[in-house]
Amino acid sequence: MATNYPTGLDNLANPASTDELDAPSHSQQHANANDAIEALEAKVGVNNSAVTTSLDYRVKQLEINPTYTNEMAQDAAGALFAHANHVNLTAVYDDTGNQVILTGVGGTANKISQEVINNTGTTLYKGQVVTAAGAVGASGQLRVVLSSNVSDPLSSKTFGILEDTILDGAIGTVVTEGLIEGIDTSSAQPGDAVWLGSTPGSVIYGLANKPSAPNHLVFVGIVTRAQAQTGSIFVKVQNGFEIDELHDVAISNKQNNQVIRYNSTTGQWSNQTIDNLFDPAGSAAAAQSAAASALSSHESDTTNIHGIADTSLLATKAYADNAAATAAAAIVDAAPATLDTLNELAAAINDDASFASTITTALGTKAPLASPTFTGIPVAPTAALNTDTTQIATTAFVIDQIDASTQPGALYQTTAPTSPEIGQIWIDSDDEVDVFDQNIIRRQAFTAVAAQTTFTVDVQFIPGYEQVFMNGILLMRTIDYTTPTEHTVVLTSGATAGDIIDVLTVTNLNSVDTYTQAETDALLAANTSVAPLSISANTNLLAKKRYFVTSASALTLTLPASPVLNDEIQLVDASGNASTYNITVARNGNKINGGTGNLIIDNNGGWYTLLYTGATYGWKVG
Repeated sequence: MATNYPTGLDNLANPASTDELDAPSHSQQHANANDAIEALEAKVGVNNSAVTTSLDYRVKQLEINPTYTNEMAQDAAGALFAHANHVNLTAVYDDTGNQVILTGVGGTANKISQEVINNTGTTLYKGQVVTAAGAVGASGQLRVVLSSNVSDPLSSKTFGILEDTILDGAIGTVVTEGLIEGIDTSSAQPGDAVWLGSTPGSVIYGLANKPSAPNHLVFVGIVTRAQAQTGSIFVKVQNGFEIDELHDVAISNKQNNQVIRYNSTTGQWSNQTIDNLFDPAGSAAAAQSAAASALSSHESDTTNIHGIADTSLLATKAYADNAAATAAAAIVDAAPATLDTLNELAAAINDDASFASTITTALGTKAPLASPTFTGIPVAPTAALNTDTTQIATTAFVIDQIDASTQPGALYQTTAPTSPEIGQIWIDSDDEVDVFDQNIIRRQAFTAVAAQTTFTVDVQFIPGYEQVFMNGILLMRTIDYTTPTEHTVVLTSGATAGDIIDVLTVTNLNSVDTYTQAETDALLAANTSVAPLSISANTNLLAKKRYFVTSASALTLTLPASPVLNDEIQLVDASGNASTYNITVARNGNKINGGTGNLIIDNNGGWYTLLYTGATYGWKVG
């Protein structure tokens, strides 16, 4: 067969196992093989072949002429740009001008990118703004770093936004003009201006956030889509200029307080000092010198008065002295001799330039006269025993008054006492007795600590035959306290620090005749500090009384008009229907709990104690 190679590929059939040895014939098979070998040799060529179409010749030429010329590269680039498969872009290579002419198709934004290398030592991320920082070696590969508006070196060569995340030492692309997509613009609005930020690689959105001096103004582009993952910016870098970078401004040797002045001769603006601006010829300096000379001449002339035609208008020394004395007298007026100079006044206020502020601060630490509030541990004078005024009662006065007013035991008398004290027990006796066995009727006082409930007396007593007072107020057994042992009194609620607890007991150390339990109960009931009364109609209340209200209708109970300190009244809703038939406690001109309103009892079965504490707070309700 005739071979088609090298213009075409041969189709050489291999013999099948069933073919006859002469189909094809032996000579034909050799002819086909020989034709193919000859065609290959012709294509490859002999050593040092002179046939220009042979591979040997072409390889030899590459070995002899290895240089790839600019023209060859330009031809290759021209062929690439002339390819017809570009999307949204027509590219034509101008071989004469060595330039590429790009034409957009269909109105879609073009994008111009530049390959760059990252040699910063760290990763640069997509969407960061970069500036040119030089090139790498002979390759001329552009090297970039992150831009920032804080200095001219980091802002003046800003030229685009990274389109790729570039590892250190790697190559990526920068969009220098056109659309960059797939970045986070969620904090912007479509159409916002994009400015270079102060944080390296960052941007600022919107005209309202436009950077100002001393930061540099670099416009980066316009937001076309505001999204977190799919945001986009049309990049169009425009770098602001320093004033000395303008073509018609010549700035040199800049100094403080200089101004810029236009020179029509040079056609430029230049920096000048203010003196040179208003007096370029120096005449002002000459005038200043002349004025200084004239002033010196006037100062040395002690005889003449220059510039005044009518010297009678001048004040004499005597006139000036008299006027000064009159003015000083008007200032001093009738001030005492120790306060008629500024120095004496200053000394009187301790030379304090901020005296008003000092006094205001000092007064701020003082309590007002009306309703003062004290902190810490205030101290006051202790009133004399039996003082009954609005004077402050100290803790010492209270203790002394209780000690003086509470009897140490019971009175054994043939008749009832004419002026009994709170907590006093009278025992009807055949004889008057002034001295008693303290082991029978015994009083022991305690000063409580905060939250204290248990008080232990030093002599055992008969439980049930005791009276317990807190700050002079009789407490109710089983309600306010219990006596679990013959030595202890336990309060239902803890006492306040400083409370005075008085325990009056009947001991079981019998050295005289004693009362029976019934007699003792009757005696205690008859001599308690608050006598019980049952009422069912409107009533004027009396001090030291306990009222059991049994009315089936609303009542008004009127407090005493002129109570005295420590007056006590107890009210009990005995019928248990105060919520239906309210009990009004009329204050009768005195305050209740420091207020000016009446007390309304509307709690079924309530038990109220009113203690008069004085004019400031009036009746305290417990």
